[in-house]
This record gives sequence, structure tokens and C-alpha cells, in this order.
Amino acid sequence: AALAARLSSPVSAEDAVDAKRAEATPDEVLCTRFGAKLTRRHFACLDPGGWLNDEVVNCYFRLVQEHAGCGCWCPSSFFWSQ
Repeated sequence: AALAARLSSPVSAEDAVDAKRAEATPDEVLCTRFGAKLTRRHFACLDPGGWLNDEVVNCYFRLVQEHAGCGCWCPSSFFWSQ
């Protein structure tokens, strides 16, 4: 219900500016971590209805592994064959 209300609410000016910037510069690097350069195009997969991107998933797994210490192993998403 909360998500439906948020999705049906008017777009804020800040969201509109972000959307225009994303359209104008989809390849702008927003984050460089673990040797991966993540762009606006990568993070667009986190929008509602988007498909997850390998680079975003792998970066998240590495963050989980880093914060968990030595007791956690998170393989790359490329570990599994298709």
C-alpha cells in the first residue's frame, strides 16, 4: 500500500532533475568500488520494474562480504554458468 501511494504521488522537483540528468548523462560514473565503475545506467536497474545488473549485484555482494569479515564468502554472479 505504501509503495502504491508513493508510485502514484506526484514527482518532486528533485526527482525530475535526477531523471533529466540520468537521461542526459547515463554513462556518468557515480561510484568506483572493487575495480568496477558504476554509472547511472547501472543504478537504473534499481528503479521499479528494472532488471538487476551483474555489476550492481557483485558490488553489493562484495560490500556484504567486506562488512561481514572473514566469516562470509559471497561469490561473483559470474560464478554460475547460464
